[in-house]
Amino acid sequence: MLKLPATIRATQVRAEPDVIVLPVRAGVPPCGKPPVRIFLGTENAQYKAERVFIWSIEQVRDPARVYEIYLMKHFRGFSPRFWLTGFTNYRFAIPHFAGKTGRAIYNDVDQIYLKDPAELFDLDMNGHGYLAIDPGDISVALFDCEKMAQIWTLDDAQKGRKNPLLARASSTQGLWGKMAGIWNARDREYVPGQSGVLHYTAMHKQPWHPFPNTFVYQANKVADVWFDLEQSANDAGFQVFSRKNPSQAFRDLCHIAQDPQNISQRNDRKKTAAVRSNQAGLAKLLEECSVHTVLDCQISAASRGSILGFPAVAKAGIEQLVEFDPTAHLGDAVSSERVDATVCFATLDFVPDEDIPWLLKQLFGRTRRLVYCEVSNKTESQYLSNGMTLNRRNRPVEWWQYQFELVARHYPAVRWRLRIQNNRRPLIVEGNECNDDAVVWVIANQKPGHTGQAIALAETVGWPYQVIRVPQVFKSLLLVMLRNNIGRVEPLQPPWPNVIIACGWWPTRVARWIKMRSGGHVRLLLAGRKCGPIKSPTDILVSCKHFHLPIHERRIETLLPVHPITESRLDAARQRGQQIMDGSAQPKVALLVGGSSKQHMLTPADAASLGRRTLEQVQEAGGSLFAVTSRRTGSKSAEALAKSLLGAAQLYVWADGKADNPYLSYLAAADILVVTGESESMLMDAIATGKPVYIYPLRQRRYGPWLTLGAKLFEWSKRRPKNRRGTERPQQGFEYLCSRVLKREWILPPRDLDGLHRGLVESGLARMFGQPFSSMVAPPPSMIDDLGRRLRAMLAQPQDEIATQTDDHFSRNVSI
Repeated sequence: MLKLPATIRATQVRAEPDVIVLPVRAGVPPCGKPPVRIFLGTENAQYKAERVFIWSIEQVRDPARVYEIYLMKHFRGFSPRFWLTGFTNYRFAIPHFAGKTGRAIYNDVDQIYLKDPAELFDLDMNGHGYLAIDPGDISVALFDCEKMAQIWTLDDAQKGRKNPLLARASSTQGLWGKMAGIWNARDREYVPGQSGVLHYTAMHKQPWHPFPNTFVYQANKVADVWFDLEQSANDAGFQVFSRKNPSQAFRDLCHIAQDPQNISQRNDRKKTAAVRSNQAGLAKLLEECSVHTVLDCQISAASRGSILGFPAVAKAGIEQLVEFDPTAHLGDAVSSERVDATVCFATLDFVPDEDIPWLLKQLFGRTRRLVYCEVSNKTESQYLSNGMTLNRRNRPVEWWQYQFELVARHYPAVRWRLRIQNNRRPLIVEGNECNDDAVVWVIANQKPGHTGQAIALAETVGWPYQVIRVPQVFKSLLLVMLRNNIGRVEPLQPPWPNVIIACGWWPTRVARWIKMRSGGHVRLLLAGRKCGPIKSPTDILVSCKHFHLPIHERRIETLLPVHPITESRLDAARQRGQQIMDGSAQPKVALLVGGSSKQHMLTPADAASLGRRTLEQVQEAGGSLFAVTSRRTGSKSAEALAKSLLGAAQLYVWADGKADNPYLSYLAAADILVVTGESESMLMDAIATGKPVYIYPLRQRRYGPWLTLGAKLFEWSKRRPKNRRGTERPQQGFEYLCSRVLKREWILPPRDLDGLHRGLVESGLARMFGQPFSSMVAPPPSMIDDLGRRLRAMLAQPQDEIATQTDDHFSRNVSI
């Protein structure tokens, strides 16, 4: 109960809502209709949803009309302790904030508009006081504020409880009117092209994951609608506030900071010591970036003094220092003077959440090479001489990283580093430091499949890399598992790389150990089912959808593992394959045989059936068959397979140490590929060829105790109990406990290979065995190029140049 979203402490308290005005667009004649007033219930943790909500209105609104969006969050005088959300009772204060006159729309922040809200605003209310889909559900509602002011007062909203206040309205004769369901289409009710408002009601399935410490988030089937809107907002550089139109909280900050009586009463000795702890690192960074001109961004009232007052920085070759106070001269034009680097100490801590994006954009826009910022997560206050205080705002690392990456993607030439001071050791988050000269290590071990996937990921990223094999010996295992900062894991030694790529249990543990030894500077790109959970906001995990691992914004899910089969490897093997198959009847069918695993079995009887059925279908098609077994097939199953083929097919039986395995040759030269369904790697290799692929599923064996427990936990975590309104209630109780165990990845659910097969068939990449052989060509998997672009962006080094816009019609049309 104490961890409910509503109890998360707000960073500021407001007396009334900020108002975002979307005016008539330039060049469009005004329509003369009254402004569309929208009151948005929101809170600080919903910063992503809030921005996308406003952007959704910008996409569908009438350009000839004015829209006013009132942000209702963290009001003074309300007690949200036992609210389900941080804005539960604010909707009852709308008549008060609207001046008890006119109409007003209310929306929860977990919604997006897909049609013009003016259509809802202009509905005929037929004398009703409010329109909603249900008398007790006003998550979307149209209010007649004059009538509703007689039902709800500000005092009611501040002190009352939600259900009695709703009952008071719904019990008043004729007050409620029915609203069409398209204006409050919940997750499962969404109809493309018809729904006007899409409402993400299941809190543990909201795509933007606002409360990761409260819920274990699950996939949402209509998440792509929200993600597409967010991507378009990111591409456009959309920001809600700007320097010309900041939030009211920032105006209040400027009023306090620019009071001429304010001279900071600070302990110079302590503050100097705090800066000296990292001045050497800053000086080294300035030298690496060849910095000669610096913009020193500080709030004068809280200034620590010039950075040139620190000996190491003074020796860094700075020729010119430009001072900049973001709270000064707010209405003046922004200087266009550019510098090599911007250094920002003890400034962003005091800036309101809403104004960080535009301030960062201003800093990046004035910088050519480097932006360096330091913030503190300690909730301290800066005391001023007139008795007033500047309060630091405590924000999580993920929040800071999101804000920096959102702006930095438009300035790929500007390197940035953020140093976050907390109660433990400082955290470093940086971006745009990787480029074509970046040092990339691929950690390899004794499993060629894992090494091949890691190398394939390195090829996908597109940077030069070095493969380092780390033996799994007892000494290394002890150092890595104990996370020992003393000792050496052979053959690893500094200097550490920029990026480490690893796949599989042992390589990923080695990668995490290197990150620990580097002080957290190394970025990790990890793949596989047992690579472990996200532990750093700079890590990236790549896993398959059928693993059913917990979703995370730093986890990329693919249909299949990244394949190491390339066109060059296939070309090199094609000649031998053509020699083997020369003179054989077409279609030439290659049978790739796996074997028993933890979840599936291939007994001699199964192998005989596999060979017999495949041979019959090949002979019906008038073709020829070539089969190859693998390490897991086993001698008895291979022998049974050979007998079932009756000498009518060419069979290669795998043996340890043999160097003439025709596996690649069969892939390159065959016309059709048949693959046993338990082998993800062989399915991956077959589909990479772009040839027709048929999946032969093996029998599933009975799970052992551990896999059974994993399957049950996954099943229990997906329970969908409903609340009294018929919508999926927030995750809690036993469902939450099972989800939390899975999120920690203490226990993993079994692979859902049946789900994998369905996904391959639905995407047109494969067919199930038993269907007639066809010369259909599988569509080339486009995921590789898309994955490469996404990985480079998540490594904070976008390679696709994005045009930097100092202003556009979206930001220009947003005013307060």
